Amino acid sequence: DVIALDLPGFGLSDAFDYSGRPLRSHAVAQLTSLLDALELDRVPIVGTSLGGMWALCLAVEAPNRVAAVGSLGVPAVALPGMHADPGFTALSIPVVRQILARIGSPTVTITRRTMAGGVIGPRGAEKAPEGFFEVVHEGFRQPGFRVAMLTHIQLALRFGRPRPENFLS
Repeated sequence: DVIALDLPGFGLSDAFDYSGRPLRSHAVAQLTSLLDALELDRVPIVGTSLGGMWALCLAVEAPNRVAAVGSLGVPAVALPGMHADPGFTALSIPVVRQILARIGSPTVTITRRTMAGGVIGPRGAEKAPEGFFEVVHEGFRQPGFRVAMLTHIQLALRFGRPRPENFLS
C-alpha cells in the first residue's frame, strides 16, 4: 500500500500557517500523529523537498518508526552545507518576500525550468511523465499554498541561509 500525504497547507490539504512553530519538532509531531492514526508502527517514507526533510526529521527523532527513507531531490535545507535555490533565498528576505508574495503563481514553463534547475534536476525534468509540471503548477495555485510556503521558508531560512536549528547530522 502507498499512502500519499499532502503536508499541511500544500496540495489539497487545508490552509496552514507555519509561523511560530519549531519546524523539526512540528514535522515529527505531524508524521507521528499520522502513523498513530493509521496504526502503523514502522514504515518506509519517501518525500521530495520539504517532504524529504520531514522524512529525515522523523528518521532522526524516531528511528523506530522509520524502516527506510527515500528523499527525491534536495531535502529542503536540512543538511549542513546545503544552500537554498535563488527563489527560496529571495523568499527568506523580508522585504523581497513581501513583494514576491503579491505576484501570482509562476507559469507551467517557469515551474518546469525552476524544478529542472534545482529540485529535481535536468534529468528528472527530462524523464518527468506527461502532465507532471501541470500538476505541480496546480499545487502552487491552491488556496493554502502561498501562506504555507512563505511561512515555511521563514522558518527554514534567514536571509538566504539555512537556520541551524533545522540541520540534521
